[in-house]
Amino acid sequence: MGKAKILIVDDDMLLGNIMTQALTDEDYEVHFQNSLTSIHKTAKDFNPDLILLDIAVGKFDGIEQIPLIRAVLPKTPILIISSHIERSEKQRAFAMGAVAFLSKPFEVDDLLSYTERYATPEQTIDCSIPIGKFRLNAENRELKFNGFVIRRLTKTEFAILLMLYSKRNEEVTHKELESIWDSTVMNYHSLYNYIAKLRELISKDQSLIIETTEQGYRLRI
Repeated sequence: MGKAKILIVDDDMLLGNIMTQALTDEDYEVHFQNSLTSIHKTAKDFNPDLILLDIAVGKFDGIEQIPLIRAVLPKTPILIISSHIERSEKQRAFAMGAVAFLSKPFEVDDLLSYTERYATPEQTIDCSIPIGKFRLNAENRELKFNGFVIRRLTKTEFAILLMLYSKRNEEVTHKELESIWDSTVMNYHSLYNYIAKLRELISKDQSLIIETTEQGYRLRI
């Protein structure tokens, strides 16, 4: 078995370098990134055994990126490292599927202990993402309502819903949605049909609505 791979996402360059050195000294393979730019692509390409994720990364929220990470790595444990130690933040992190919360500042020994515990393929991870009263399984794309499976989403439906949820209450433009189609050209009529199907599915929860905006769509929660 090769080295366990650790992905660190933190905008604190000094701390990031300290963590990288400490984990490298313990024979882990480490990739350190100080922004959330293309984090889901980085996660997919690097394929880590554990992700160490800060909450506040620049002006962006690491917890809100967990659904996009889960879309490409449904079983990889995500450990939150943050100075935002409020109970509400911890609850939010765990609700999104984080396995543990390491409060800053922390001792290197604590970091190594958590890493040793979670950077193993045997860990059982909750692959579901809470969306209102729904739970979306990031591994098999099953959408549950009140504990019951109501639909296994197609890959495209799944990707659209995740993108809308990752930017919930904000506009997701047609240009952003185009990235879901990769090398093929997005058909706007097809996109409209996908949105219509998703609207019908989530109508069971009246607190959720997909709005049409000037340049795209918005998932209002």
